[in-house]
Amino acid sequence: MTCVVSQGILRGTTDDGLNLYETTCAEGPGHLITASTPPVATGCVVANTAASHALAANPTARPPAACTLPANLNVDAAMAAYARAAGVTCTMDEGRAIGQVEGRAIYEIGCAGRDGARIAETATGWSQIPCLAVVKAGSTCAFTTPAEQNATLQALLAGTEGAGCVVDDGRYMGASANGTYYEAKCSGAEGYVFRVKDGSSEAFPCAAAQGLAGGCILTPVVAAEVAPAG
Repeated sequence: MTCVVSQGILRGTTDDGLNLYETTCAEGPGHLITASTPPVATGCVVANTAASHALAANPTARPPAACTLPANLNVDAAMAAYARAAGVTCTMDEGRAIGQVEGRAIYEIGCAGRDGARIAETATGWSQIPCLAVVKAGSTCAFTTPAEQNATLQALLAGTEGAGCVVDDGRYMGASANGTYYEAKCSGAEGYVFRVKDGSSEAFPCAAAQGLAGGCILTPVVAAEVAPAG
């Protein structure tokens, strides 16, 4: 993101004796800049969420440097704006920076009552990965609960054959040109594989979905009985 610097102050020095500056931007939070060669800039959203979580994990430890200028303090509002830019339409209830790729920060967004997401700035805008897909990849989202993910799957089933399913478990199965596939396990009933494409969902009972993205694994699929000969 482009920053037009509107203010800058010397904050002191790092443990290595390098000058540390804090800047603000005309739009959005600013940066902490270490006067190394070359200089290293850390966004205030990244710095402040790291300091906040470090303090929560160990209140007696010295936290990493954080931004203190008033224009840099509302990191939640900044992350909510990033989430909207990435196409995440929920109400953000928690957020944090979790890493960087090629100098661009990755954020985890927690959503009120529904599946969260990981978002990242790209060369052309923003990308997002829903937490259901993050779990599929073997990682976790700290701010999203199974109940919130089940509620998301339940909402996606609305208007389909599986609309009556009370989702008590589910998973992201994968995506292709034909859409994004999920499995929903239903309380006391047969589960479904369903496909979402262009905002529309289509559900298939597990017994009929064995050829779709590997079929159901959360719901036992009973093979149809074969009538005896004669």
